[in-house]
Amino acid sequence: RGSGIRFVVIGSENTVGKWLNGGRRGHGLNYRCFAQQFVGGPVGPGQRNFYEQTLLLGEVIYDDITSQLNELAQAEGIDQATIRYGENKAYDRMVEEASVRCQRRLANIVRCIARCSLRPICISGGNEDILGLGYGVHLGRTIARGTTTNLTLGNLDCHGDYKSLEERGAHSGNGFSFLNAIGCLKKYAVLGLTPYENREAMMERLITTNCWYRFLDDITVIGATGRPTLYQTVVDMTRALETDGGEVPGLCVDIDVTEDLPTVSCPATLGLTRLQVHELTQEFTRYNKPFFLLIAEGMPDPHTPLNEGVNRTLGKYQSTLVSCFLTNCISVPHI
Repeated sequence: RGSGIRFVVIGSENTVGKWLNGGRRGHGLNYRCFAQQFVGGPVGPGQRNFYEQTLLLGEVIYDDITSQLNELAQAEGIDQATIRYGENKAYDRMVEEASVRCQRRLANIVRCIARCSLRPICISGGNEDILGLGYGVHLGRTIARGTTTNLTLGNLDCHGDYKSLEERGAHSGNGFSFLNAIGCLKKYAVLGLTPYENREAMMERLITTNCWYRFLDDITVIGATGRPTLYQTVVDMTRALETDGGEVPGLCVDIDVTEDLPTVSCPATLGLTRLQVHELTQEFTRYNKPFFLLIAEGMPDPHTPLNEGVNRTLGKYQSTLVSCFLTNCISVPHI
């Protein structure tokens, strides 16, 4: 803290959490894709200040965990690029165990960051990392404050990510469910759901646990039909997350909520524009001043240089979302 650092950016891409949820494995390039554009980005009015207070810590290493999967796959003749869950029970179990170990490692790192009142920003390959990030913040702030500190979480996402804990262990579709089961998630709100991406059973879990949610069909971007606009909905979302206690607020932006963005793990059937996601992130961070941020599901094209084409677009997009967070939270005092 004496160095003037206020924010710490880390990368996390373990490749197993998305596979358990039926998504595509990443290639370990997401954080580097972001960092190239963030570091080389323009410095506008007021931005130099937050650059000077932001530490790019690097990527969490999971190679020792995933190497065991590689050894099993080689011994069993398994093609990890094509295998599906349920085709090899021994492999399934090892992936489930690996996913939990990855989240524990991430949580331990984040705990140290949050304990020092530094604000963590995670550039993640999959939304399963909300488990490690959220739990790490919970532990770190509890230690720092000397009292149990729980979370309120907002999520911009076309998926509710509130699936059953019995389904395939810890994965990108049930991180928020795990935080709720652990007992450290006080309130959860998700904006941007689409009807084709969310099953009835998961929606029932959102309802029975009093979570706030909105489908894109429930809102409008122009306000001409009598339905609330996206920006009015952010205000409603903020009110839904209000508590009387000392909970720590956080924001997750799952960029697969963005339409026509090819470099994501699980593209949505319908979605928001990049400008709309940017403005929603801007409004949420302005109203809520979240302590931590997760940008999830980026998946750069491994055949394109990181500073070119779709990868350059992805890196710049993630950088602008992080800049929204930094701009609106830079004035918040240490807690």
